[in-house]
Amino acid sequence: MNTYVMYTAPSRESSPFATVSLSRIKRKYLLATGSALLTVLTVGDAANGDSWICVDEFIHHPAIAILFILIPAVGAILSILLAVLPRVVQVNLLIFVCLWLLIEGIFQVINTQQAPLENENREALNGGKYFMSDAALGYRPVPNSIERHTESHDHHMEFDVTYHFDSFGRRSTPPGPQAQPVDFLLFFGDSNTLGTGLKEDETLPYYAGQLAPGYQPYNYGFSGWGPGQMLELLKSGEIPAQLRQREGFAIFFFIKDHLARVAGSSLVAASWGSDFPYYALDRENHLVRKGDFAHGRRFLTLFYYLVSRSPIAQHFGLTLPGRYSDYDYRLTAEILAESQRLLRHQLKLRGFYVVISPAFDKTQLDTYRTFEGYLQRAGVKYTDYTELYDTAEVKYRLSNWNYHNSALANRLIAEQLLKDLGITGAGNP
Repeated sequence: MNTYVMYTAPSRESSPFATVSLSRIKRKYLLATGSALLTVLTVGDAANGDSWICVDEFIHHPAIAILFILIPAVGAILSILLAVLPRVVQVNLLIFVCLWLLIEGIFQVINTQQAPLENENREALNGGKYFMSDAALGYRPVPNSIERHTESHDHHMEFDVTYHFDSFGRRSTPPGPQAQPVDFLLFFGDSNTLGTGLKEDETLPYYAGQLAPGYQPYNYGFSGWGPGQMLELLKSGEIPAQLRQREGFAIFFFIKDHLARVAGSSLVAASWGSDFPYYALDRENHLVRKGDFAHGRRFLTLFYYLVSRSPIAQHFGLTLPGRYSDYDYRLTAEILAESQRLLRHQLKLRGFYVVISPAFDKTQLDTYRTFEGYLQRAGVKYTDYTELYDTAEVKYRLSNWNYHNSALANRLIAEQLLKDLGITGAGNP
């Protein structure tokens, strides 16, 4: 009996050599794709300069940034990873990316459904704009402008107020009872100093001027500003010429968020504060300005922006960095110390004080207590109002949802401040 053995040649598809060959070809294509995409980014950055691959491009030209920056960058990274990783890891990476995108979409839906209906509108009533870009400050109020500011929460009107700015971009403050005050009170800060949601006769500078008739208050606060803006205003050297009085006090109203505005957290640098002053300390602990957050540290700020746009991060309130470091506290204190030095050099200053805002919770209180130690070491005087009144009572803020100071809170702060400064009703310390 004859035995026949059938011989079957290995197919090209089943050959291990073919598999290796195909794998090498795919990896070669992936590497070529990744390299080409990186070239697009490199050439584009070289052609457009530092203003291209940065957060400003995503904020002001999102479609272009996504198409020519984000997609090529993600494509390059993914292509190179798939080219160098083992096949098992490749598959798991692709599964992870798909699941992550799915979860992002789910949280986007959840966030949309849970978000309260907020409506804020700010408009210039005398034409043009009420604020403008500024290389030193990031942005500033337009001189001689009038702004109407309205805000509602779940169809309930929170406030409807008007801000008038004088020829130097300061919010107008009604004069005190004395016709010609002989001294000044300079107030620096953010929207709490400006008096967001309040009339002109309800702000902190206004109450200080009413309670100290011999002093003329000046409101140098504006929405979103921080210690960096005060320092830049003083570095300009323009403030002495803007005052009618020769001497007085300067006050900076401090809140916890000012640390974020100095450190350039994802809440600030990745959105409305991208062009804010970016300060750092050199090896000798000297204060140095390195441009703004968008360009002075563009890749870190851009990373913050991309994280902040994640629905998952938005849902859980993720902020970067997660906590303030020793460096952040020290940097903020040094900015205030340098501002104090310039004030003393430019004006006949009776004193510069940082007013520590009332605290709303234990975390905020602990932050204030820590920061006070850094102010002491920097030689900056402060007044501690962290427990001046019960912040749980809504009457001390604009509403249940808006934590800006109310008129009542400003009056209490002004009364305590004047006592701490030793200012009597006649205006003499």
